[in-house]
Amino acid sequence: MISSTPLPTMATSPLTVIRIPGPHGPILRCQGSLTVSTTEVLRRDLGLLSSSGHGGVVINLNGIRQIDQDGVLALVDLAEPGRSRLVLAVATEPTAGYLHLTGVDRVLPIYRTEAEAVAALAREDDTPEAGRAEAREHALAVLKHSTQLQ
Repeated sequence: MISSTPLPTMATSPLTVIRIPGPHGPILRCQGSLTVSTTEVLRRDLGLLSSSGHGGVVINLNGIRQIDQDGVLALVDLAEPGRSRLVLAVATEPTAGYLHLTGVDRVLPIYRTEAEAVAALAREDDTPEAGRAEAREHALAVLKHSTQLQ
């Protein structure tokens, strides 16, 4: 049986992150909103894992009910070269559609289920570092453009 340990979050934060051990790296199960007021929770929790030397992390977003541009930007920022390898699990709409629309799926691999994402960590990453950097720039440009339209 896998034990789950809720990570502390700010009392006013509508984002809950639960960390569980996975066979190829930790799994972060996110529930609630990934917005301007909650991105620091995810950044902090992932920062703790990165400093612990984990090679890969699954971020399960299937419990996310609301995501905004700041949430997307946080995911793109977390995909910077030199950090732990990240894969996302997200099948819920509108989150999956929004991540596709903004180009996050070009920066981070997205799988429909947590099990598929965990299996992906076991495989070699076939996206060249240069390709990831180009995709990251594309996603940032899309986000910048959509911000200007508002």
